[in-house]
Amino acid sequence: MTWLRRSLFILASWLAYGLLTPLYEAAAWLFSNGEWHTWRRQAMVMLAGQATATGVRPAILEVGCGTGALLAELAAEGSLVVGLDRSAQMLDVAVRRLRQGGLAAERATINLGADDHVHRHGLSSNSEMRSAQGAPVIPVQGLAQAIPLPAASVDGIILTFPTAFVFDLRAWQEFRRLLAPGGRVIWVDGGEVFRPNLLARLLQALLTPDPAAQRLMLAMPGRLTDLGFTAAWHTHELTASRVSILIAQAGVD
Repeated sequence: MTWLRRSLFILASWLAYGLLTPLYEAAAWLFSNGEWHTWRRQAMVMLAGQATATGVRPAILEVGCGTGALLAELAAEGSLVVGLDRSAQMLDVAVRRLRQGGLAAERATINLGADDHVHRHGLSSNSEMRSAQGAPVIPVQGLAQAIPLPAASVDGIILTFPTAFVFDLRAWQEFRRLLAPGGRVIWVDGGEVFRPNLLARLLQALLTPDPAAQRLMLAMPGRLTDLGFTAAWHTHELTASRVSILIAQAGVD
């Protein structure tokens, strides 16, 4: 059963980020018994009030931004927002969503290898990025292990139900490089519905990550200590569900 569950999870992820991208939001809604957006929005709640030392608008990076559901909301709250995803199909959907909402969004495509460290797409300094005009949302195609942004350029990083890249410490080294002093990574995962309907129960039984992945999640706070983070998991009780959130705070060098 573990082998079958792992295979189905990999297949579902592959389809969601490729052929079935237009159906991603609907499938996520069914899987979560309607709680999907509520779970993802907890990342925004945790970053609420995040301010920069200079008083300029905060810069937020969403890694694995998918169809861009959170990007527009973050921009509406006054943040400069960068959405990173490796899937061209997902970013195409995100750009359409943002434009329909009246937000300027020009997708930047970066051809990166997993071992490349820094590759920029024209925002060559922290101040240049933060003062970007006419682009409240910047969608970027790239990898979490090699994010094309300058050092100390973001105040917060959001991960909501990320794929396997989240266990790669090279990605967390990038997060540490990108965060301004005192910045935080907010990782939302492990949603649980209190009274799931039959379809949601079936999908969760088939697609929930296997116990090995869950053990890796629980071990992450300790693994992040050596990278300069103080991290811990927290459980948030909501009206119809609960969700787990890892908060990883970058130290001040």
